Amino acid sequence: MEMIDRIGVNFLKNTYLIVGVYILLGSIIEKKSIDRIISSIFKTFIGMFIMEIGVDVIGKSVSNLNYLIPKAFKFIGVIPQNEGAAALGEFRYGDVINSILFLGMAINILIAKFTRFKYIFLTGQQMIYMSSLLAIIMIPFGISHNIAIIIGGILLGIMMSIFPHILHPYTKIITKNNNIAVGHFSTIGFYLSSQIGKLFKQREKSENKNKLTKFNGILFDTTLVTAFFMVFIFTISSIISGKGYVEDISGGTNFLIFSFKQGLIFAAGVYIILNGVRMLIQEIIPAFRGIAKRLVPEAIVALDISILFPYKENIMLLGFLFSFLGGIFSMYMTSIYRVEVILPSVLIHFFTGGGCGMYGYSTGGKKGCIIASFLVGILIGICPLLLLDHYKEMEFHKLAFGEIDLSLVGYILKKVLSSFKI
Repeated sequence: MEMIDRIGVNFLKNTYLIVGVYILLGSIIEKKSIDRIISSIFKTFIGMFIMEIGVDVIGKSVSNLNYLIPKAFKFIGVIPQNEGAAALGEFRYGDVINSILFLGMAINILIAKFTRFKYIFLTGQQMIYMSSLLAIIMIPFGISHNIAIIIGGILLGIMMSIFPHILHPYTKIITKNNNIAVGHFSTIGFYLSSQIGKLFKQREKSENKNKLTKFNGILFDTTLVTAFFMVFIFTISSIISGKGYVEDISGGTNFLIFSFKQGLIFAAGVYIILNGVRMLIQEIIPAFRGIAKRLVPEAIVALDISILFPYKENIMLLGFLFSFLGGIFSMYMTSIYRVEVILPSVLIHFFTGGGCGMYGYSTGGKKGCIIASFLVGILIGICPLLLLDHYKEMEFHKLAFGEIDLSLVGYILKKVLSSFKI
């Protein structure tokens, strides 16, 4: 039994295996040939590993920037890191977290089968983050593990079904089809961005023909724009941090060469991710249609926000830029009232901020993208503060979840439990 549990846990931790099972089932239902099934599964695996490698490449570059930002801006703070917080939660309450995840997936499928919320949530890492957050909030209140599993599983399953539905009208504007949905726990930020964008809809309408072409002319190459921006960020941070400090953390590399190299590494990571996403889309959509036909008619697969990036690469980058600026702004503003602040996480602003830019653009054009991503960038810098004291009580030293949904859901759940004095 213990061996089965261990295999199940390892299976869930590897998102590519979950998606691979769906690809296999869909291909069998579609009566594809053996060679085509094998090809689809392995191309899916390769696409997901390409994305994972891209994230790792970006992560290595970001870890260097995370050394520079506190030194440059002279702040004591926490850089949100979903992976680290989830890993610590897994270490403390692994059995509860994995049981919440299993139950949540089952409830998600049942909801898709029997209600109008026809979304199958397949973003494994996001499921793990939310399962960890729910356990971390509930168990310190003295809730038994079994009750925590039931409550957490139900909440997770409902969120995995409803959150993609909330976003889907705006997701369809971006993709121009009904094939994929977004399953990412920054849904509140994405939805707010789409609503903020609506404020600029009329004014943007008359400007689209004249200005959008010029805008695309400036941001003509995603990789180059990313490289220019990140080299600039690294260079400014290195100059402010001081030549000596930079050369200490870089093993003696000249601070300008270090900044140039790290900016290019980040851009390379983005390029890798985008190509992995394209490969994944080509395989997962046809296979998922096979499952939908038999098991859950009209079901739509919900995937990580990066699945949208190839549709509007330049807009995604603009969203990232202004979200990051919003994070810096919130850092300065909160420092007036707090000793400890949330330092901007490039990785979270890249994915969540980039997604906010796309949703803001879907309803409000370029202005919607800029304003929405900047405002939500401020939220990204504020929301983790809601649970910072709780993380400290749990001895999560300098760790916090960074996604907006995680912070807000955790805060609301904590308030509800506190009100019942559980």
